[in-house]
Amino acid sequence: MINSSLILAIQSAAPATPEWTPMVGLTMILCNLLAIAIGYWGIKKESRGKG
Repeated sequence: MINSSLILAIQSAAPATPEWTPMVGLTMILCNLLAIAIGYWGIKKESRGKG
């Protein structure tokens, strides 16, 4: 009972989100590829850094 009322409270407070379109999907894919490239570049140096 408490869980359902909590979900209803959160649902009413959450902002409406736009529908997914191919452009939104393309943006997400490009951002993920950029993040992977940055991670690959930053992590490729083995045994460096603290720890």
